[in-house]
Amino acid sequence: MDFWLHDDQNRARLAVQVTRVFPSSDYRKQQAERGQAGVLLSGTETADMIRGTIEEKLSKLERQERDDSLQIQLADLVLALHCEAGPSLPLSGGIFELLHGEWLSDLPFAAVWLVGPEPGLCHRLV
Repeated sequence: MDFWLHDDQNRARLAVQVTRVFPSSDYRKQQAERGQAGVLLSGTETADMIRGTIEEKLSKLERQERDDSLQIQLADLVLALHCEAGPSLPLSGGIFELLHGEWLSDLPFAAVWLVGPEPGLCHRLV
């Protein structure tokens, strides 16, 4: 677990797992080698990248849950997807919901959030 948030009386707590969405340094390096370092992802590509990140994290967390190394049930976990700012980020939440919203609503997480570096770039997906 990345961290727990507690209420003022320290009674209720919220488990939050943070994972990074946007391209790794390997991806950026490949883009630069192709001469595409400045090429922006479309909203659909961004939504697909978000889904891929969720799928990878879900797989890892399900393994931990089976091994009893996860400190909480997935149904009680908030997944926070850390995103870098980019032109498609504000649009990606709506596009994601159109393309993958039904799939996401069937997953066991308590909630899934896109969390950008600015308050205006934070968006609950489910």
